[in-house]
Amino acid sequence: MSPNTGLLSIQLHPEPVPGDLSLDGKIDNNDLQILTENWLRTGCSVADIYPAPDGDNIVNFKDLAILASRWLYEPGIVDDVVSIPSGKLTMSHP
Repeated sequence: MSPNTGLLSIQLHPEPVPGDLSLDGKIDNNDLQILTENWLRTGCSVADIYPAPDGDNIVNFKDLAILASRWLYEPGIVDDVVSIPSGKLTMSHP
């Protein structure tokens, strides 16, 4: 059986980061704006992030504390990346 060669594309779908209200993978001014626009609002699932996973039905200092504890978070490089120096990946199956 001859091996298959070609392009391998892998998409990772990481879990959302608590405090990333804009869902852009970072915790920054965009997230703070969403939180402040919903301040003291009840029934707001977007900014009510404490306690995880469903909040306590009000956007308040507890939610701000979660956002602040991760302020300026930005994901790094995934630890499980494999480098293929030749630029070619050959895969086969029995």
